[in-house]
Amino acid sequence: MIMPHFKKAFPSKYLQAADLDVPIVATIKSVVVENVGSGDDLESKLVATFREDIKGCVLNLTRAEAIAAIVGDEDTDRWVGTRIRLSRGTTRFGGKRVSCIVVDDAPPMASPQSAATSAEMSKADSSADDSIPF
Repeated sequence: MIMPHFKKAFPSKYLQAADLDVPIVATIKSVVVENVGSGDDLESKLVATFREDIKGCVLNLTRAEAIAAIVGDEDTDRWVGTRIRLSRGTTRFGGKRVSCIVVDDAPPMASPQSAATSAEMSKADSSADDSIPF
């Protein structure tokens, strides 16, 4: 078994940057406070859970602010149903460049109507008479 990132050998309950080989789009199901860490490192943190079958994402201040900006509201109850894109990025921490999870606005979903319109336009383009005499 090939494991591109060593952290994948140490599974976590929460989403890690190493889990994001490719960006994913997820829909927020809830934002809850959970105890994260263990022993002296145990802290209460916001965690976003998702409708899709992926791990929850611990929200640091940067990620929480990004979601608040996408939603246009700082009330975490109003974040439910919001589609976000999660991807691997880098940041500086403790003087070193480290991997991190980046939260962005998800690209808009194609509506069935716009997909049908695109298909009709493609069909019309392919049936056009290209034999224009000059």
